[in-house]
Amino acid sequence: MTAPAEPPLHVEAVIAPGLAKRAAFVVQRDRFLRPVTGTLLAVELIVAVVFFVIGPIWVGVLLVLVGAVGPLAAYLTLPKLTAHLTATGFAPGTELAVDYLPDQFVLSTGGASNAMAYSEIQKLRTTRSLAVLRRRGEKVLFVLPVEAVPPGARQLFGSAYRG
Repeated sequence: MTAPAEPPLHVEAVIAPGLAKRAAFVVQRDRFLRPVTGTLLAVELIVAVVFFVIGPIWVGVLLVLVGAVGPLAAYLTLPKLTAHLTATGFAPGTELAVDYLPDQFVLSTGGASNAMAYSEIQKLRTTRSLAVLRRRGEKVLFVLPVEAVPPGARQLFGSAYRG
């Protein structure tokens, strides 16, 4: 385990080619891994199996097709979400900086900056190329290159970090 960083800590990162596509995939995958969505899909598939076994087969087929619409739509919208992310800050070569202070971190890119308290972050997880943050009370994800949240800084997020 990496020792926690001592604030203040300044980190700079550059958006790599392909990162917007990976971020779009992570965002779409998160939508389907939520407990409510997963439970609804599981129940629908169980009911479909029941209809395959004891009821009219066409009802089971219809339920499977309806259950496939959501994941298929998410897959088909990946290019549009990737283009949106690229246009709003995930363009390859975009430089960003993160300053980790004692109670908050400040993300800066170009002429804009945004400060967030560590206590606002409900969950922080990392993938090979991304750091994925969820703010308390919000359904949207906040995605950064993993280099922008080095191992020492992750400890500043306290219980929100699930390494």
